[in-house]
Amino acid sequence: MTKRIWLYLVLTFAISSVFSTLIITAGSISAASNRYVFFLMWSPGIAALITCRLTDKNYDVIGWKLGAARFQIMSYVLPLIYCTLCYVFLWGLRLGGFPNPGYVAEAAKSFGWKGDHTAIVLCWQFILVATAGVLKGCGNTLGEELGWRGYLTPQLYKSCSFTSTSVIIGLIWSVWHFPVLLFADYNSGGNIYYSLGCFTVMTIGLNFAYTWLRLRSGSVWTGVILHSAHNMFIQAFFTPATLAFAKTRYWYDEFGVLLAISGLIVGCYFWMRRNELPSVKVLGVN
Repeated sequence: MTKRIWLYLVLTFAISSVFSTLIITAGSISAASNRYVFFLMWSPGIAALITCRLTDKNYDVIGWKLGAARFQIMSYVLPLIYCTLCYVFLWGLRLGGFPNPGYVAEAAKSFGWKGDHTAIVLCWQFILVATAGVLKGCGNTLGEELGWRGYLTPQLYKSCSFTSTSVIIGLIWSVWHFPVLLFADYNSGGNIYYSLGCFTVMTIGLNFAYTWLRLRSGSVWTGVILHSAHNMFIQAFFTPATLAFAKTRYWYDEFGVLLAISGLIVGCYFWMRRNELPSVKVLGVN
């Protein structure tokens, strides 16, 4: 890897360590009203901007343009598809219950509604998560995506294949999460090594989609949208709407086997489409 990449990685992990330590000390990613995790997620982006400033001052490499609308739409729809399939499978086999009465009651309370309107509450909650939730989430995911997909992906793609780029960044991205996964509460509460394994497999698999969309569209916004939609659909709807049984934690969420398997399937799909990707020159990387 080039000096630029090493500089970027050193800066990313150095800046991130400050906020990871604060989260670990507090014991929760929701500490300080989620402000610590906000700055943690922005650490890769800040590192990318600093790296650009210290090297060739070419900020265009990050991929600010929106690109073709179909890739942005794909970025939004993709997590909706794999999340829905995973959780419908989970509920259908009674590996977890649906809906979670506590989640429905809390959502109804937040709307100021009274009475038993479970289906309506769930539909309205989903609409809000899928629209306002995803848009708001982009404010957080932009920070990570400026770094991982905006800067690091095209830089690594200069000297590596699509497969190597996807695997290497997926692994780095996973390891970057490990401190708060191992030493705070960013996990399922089950066997920590099982959670870590499922999370890593899911992240590497899904990163094939992130890499393909970034390179094919030339836009960092594909990653921002995909990342936000993934987080919102799982963390704000499907997981809390699921009534957890004794073993549910081993199946659902980002630390269960279902999303790990879906990550591998998604990864294989985009790997088979790797020949559609442009050359490094088209991306404008020096």
